[in-house]
Amino acid sequence: MSKITKKQFLADVMHEIDMLKKHATQAEVSRLDFHLFNPSDYNQCIYGQLTGDCRSLRAKDLMDVSCIRTFDLTGDTDAVINENLTFAKAKASINGIYDGSPWTGDRGEANRSFYYLSALEGYIALKDAKNKEIIAYLKGETDTLTL
Repeated sequence: MSKITKKQFLADVMHEIDMLKKHATQAEVSRLDFHLFNPSDYNQCIYGQLTGDCRSLRAKDLMDVSCIRTFDLTGDTDAVINENLTFAKAKASINGIYDGSPWTGDRGEANRSFYYLSALEGYIALKDAKNKEIIAYLKGETDTLTL
C-alpha cells in the first residue's frame, strides 16, 4: 500500500486541478455548478460536469493530461466514496501512478472500468474537501486555491 503523505497527496490533487484549468475548454468550465455537484454521479462529478459524463472519451483525454495519482477501487467503492471519508481512512486506497490503461473503447466511446479514481475524484469525496473553492478556481472566479 501507499505510504503517501497528506502533503504529497494534496500536491498531486492540485496538479490535476491546475492541468484541468489549463486543458479544459471554456465551454467545459462554464458547465461547472457547485449546486449540482455530486462526486458519485457520472454526470455531476467534476469530470462529469466538465464533459457530460466522466466515462466519456473527452473525460479520458482530460484525465490523461491531468491525473498523476489514483485511488484503488478494486475492493469496495464505498471504502472511497462515503460521507465520512477522511484522508486517514482513504490513505490505504491511494495506490499509485495513473497510467490510463484500464480505459478501452470503440466506436468513439470510452469504457471506463472504474478500477480507480483520479486523485481529484478521490479528494472531492473526502469529508472536508474544498469542492466549492475548486469549482470557483477552475471557473476563474478566484486566482488562488489552497487545499
